[in-house]
Amino acid sequence: MFGCYHQQQKMMNTVSLLIVILLIVEGIDGQGFECSGPNMCVCKQGWQGDNCNIDIDECFSADSDKLNECEWEDSCVNTQGSYNCSCMYPDLLANDARRCLGTITVTDTVIDSYWFILNFNLPTNDTLDGPFEGTSFNCTAPNYEPVQSFAVYGHTSVNVSGVIPFTDYSCCATPHWMDKGNGREACVNISTLEAVPDKWPESFESTPASSRSIILNWKPPDPPNGIITNYTIYINYTNGSDIDVRTVDGDISFYLLQALVPHQLIQLSISASTALGEGPRTEVISLRTLQDTPGPVDSISITVLAQHAVNISWHPPSELNGIIISYEFRIYSLSPDYYSFTKTLLPNHDFFIALHNLRPFVPYYLLIIAETIAGKGELSPVQFFTAEAEPLTFPMVTSYERISPTVISLSWNKMSLENLRGFLISYNIAVSQSIYDCSSTKNERVIETNATMLSIAAVPGISYCISVSASTREGIGPESPSLFIKSNEVKSAFQIHITGISDCKEWLSTNASSKVGSLALVIASVINEYCNCSYSVSYITSTRYLCDDRYTTSIVFQGELIETSVFNGTQLIGFMQSWAQSSPTVSIEGSRYTIDGACDVLINELGVIALDGCSVGASNPSSVLAPAVIGTLTGITVAFFLLLVLTIATVGTVLWRRSKKSSKSDTSLELPTRRPGVRIGRKTSNAFELANPLYGDTGIARAINDDDDAQLMDNLEN
Repeated sequence: MFGCYHQQQKMMNTVSLLIVILLIVEGIDGQGFECSGPNMCVCKQGWQGDNCNIDIDECFSADSDKLNECEWEDSCVNTQGSYNCSCMYPDLLANDARRCLGTITVTDTVIDSYWFILNFNLPTNDTLDGPFEGTSFNCTAPNYEPVQSFAVYGHTSVNVSGVIPFTDYSCCATPHWMDKGNGREACVNISTLEAVPDKWPESFESTPASSRSIILNWKPPDPPNGIITNYTIYINYTNGSDIDVRTVDGDISFYLLQALVPHQLIQLSISASTALGEGPRTEVISLRTLQDTPGPVDSISITVLAQHAVNISWHPPSELNGIIISYEFRIYSLSPDYYSFTKTLLPNHDFFIALHNLRPFVPYYLLIIAETIAGKGELSPVQFFTAEAEPLTFPMVTSYERISPTVISLSWNKMSLENLRGFLISYNIAVSQSIYDCSSTKNERVIETNATMLSIAAVPGISYCISVSASTREGIGPESPSLFIKSNEVKSAFQIHITGISDCKEWLSTNASSKVGSLALVIASVINEYCNCSYSVSYITSTRYLCDDRYTTSIVFQGELIETSVFNGTQLIGFMQSWAQSSPTVSIEGSRYTIDGACDVLINELGVIALDGCSVGASNPSSVLAPAVIGTLTGITVAFFLLLVLTIATVGTVLWRRSKKSSKSDTSLELPTRRPGVRIGRKTSNAFELANPLYGDTGIARAINDDDDAQLMDNLEN
């Protein structure tokens, strides 16, 4: 029994040996299986097949039948009979070779301008791989130094300080194990808040652009700590004025400062501002504008010592515009014996110089010019005499014209100082009235002016003689030859009969001048209504009232109308005739009177009353007297007494007129007036004539304007 068993065991060992030999022959080294006894061999883990020689790919399997234990599926790498796990760089593999070391997770942040707080979670398996040291934080921003911090194990927040306001940071958290090293980092972006700039603008500089302007340049502060809303420039003009503050938009980096003074010292600083406030100013920089040519010298004083010597002094210009390097002194004359003297004086001179060998009555021209490196300054010309005299000659008249009946235009050459022999006080224009020539004149007046042209007010219908002279402080020079300026107006005589007057002579004895002016204004207004030609009352001349002894209850107003360039005398008289034919009423001195429309307006001669067509015969005093006489006669034949009365009255009237004519036919009667020296009346054979005082010589040179009529009336009243 024992023998059979032994034989059987021997046979089994032999079979096992053959199997091993067979496996070796087939290339199997025995790594894919393992035997626990006879006929008890199985495939090792990672192998499969009848002979355990087929590798199992643990990395290639469905998630539901996962054969590997790698934390990251993509990190599994198959090997013969097994597999390996890896971690993405820079993560480290854990101790079990299957997991990756844990990462930090940032949960939230607290952000300010200069710091921020990061709250985070620790790795969930931080203790499986050895002692956990802590977490480091590295925050970086472009162009700035990185900011680092560290949180020891057990802390789940970190305060990162030293950051820059209004800056974008990238903060990465890295876990640390004492045995394994660093785990995979987790990053988060942080933007700090805006703040007031804590630095001033960079590269602040200024450059003179001209003698009156400066250009400023700068760069934003670094860091700006936010959006620069504006720059503030502080300007000290160093002239005692307040500091000037200018504001510039934040996107501008230059400024042109203008309206300065040449060679002016300016002190400048600048600051930047964000929405949260203004930052610090730069240090003050000082500079001057460029120099410019100086202004004129001040306070030139000339002291005449004698007719041949003067002392001259001056002060530096009030506008130096730089540093004065010299003064140029010039003096000359244009007299026949030409005189010239020039000298350059240094700025430390006494501003005083004495001149000799000068001549009296000669004009000298003085120039004192200051100079800087920019050039010579403004001239300060001065003219002087050592002694003055009256002018040697008269002004030369260049043109004269009677441009209208009421205006004479006159011009003359300006006299030189050489001919004046002193400083001009005035030009004197002598204006007088004349009839035929300048041998006999009247009503002379003198107009003084410093101009070289003049418009002279004239009286229509009057000729004038005009001469011009000049005067200095020492007297008046000779007059120019008299100019005869003739009145060449064309005139037409007119008359109008006014009725409703109780007694002609009595009516004329009060306010005669005012009554003349009132009716002249009425006539001018009437003509203007017809012609619309701005006919002036000054064009109505030789106006007068006439009384006829035969008709004491009416009065005749006569005058002459001056033609215009548009309307002749016939047309103007026609306007008056059309108006008078309607028998209009006029207001004179507040009383109403009627124009006799039956009378002709046009007459041939002033002073002669024309009765053509007039209806004034009813006012004959004889026809008024006859009924009274008849009423007083009793017992006598009416016809006899009427004839007797008429005869006596006629003879008496003739004798009275002859006696008056022989005694006073050549006598002039002067009536009272506010304007002395103007003859306003004379008695003629059959009428009493009032000359018009309204248009007499006023003695005033003036410009003619639209207010002439009103002005003439004002002159009459005053």
